[in-house]
Amino acid sequence: MVPGPLAGHDDSNYAECEDFMAKSIMIVDHSAPSRRTLRNLLTQNGEWVISAEAVDGNDAIEKARHLHLDFIVLDFCMPYLIRTAWKLRTN
Repeated sequence: MVPGPLAGHDDSNYAECEDFMAKSIMIVDHSAPSRRTLRNLLTQNGEWVISAEAVDGNDAIEKARHLHLDFIVLDFCMPYLIRTAWKLRTN
């Protein structure tokens, strides 16, 4: 059972539970305005932190090697999307 208010438990330790720590996200998109819009949207959730932004697949792969990321948001129209996603998943 997950601790916290939804499970009917005392929520005094809710923020300390590892499952509820801020999630680290990288946004990958060639368009600066798109990255900015996604950043503004995602950071409205206090449990999400944008740890990095990348302008293409190679940039994303390089940055992901040095970061502990929970999620990566990829541009679906990005060239070499499948190759990039596969490399990110295997690293």
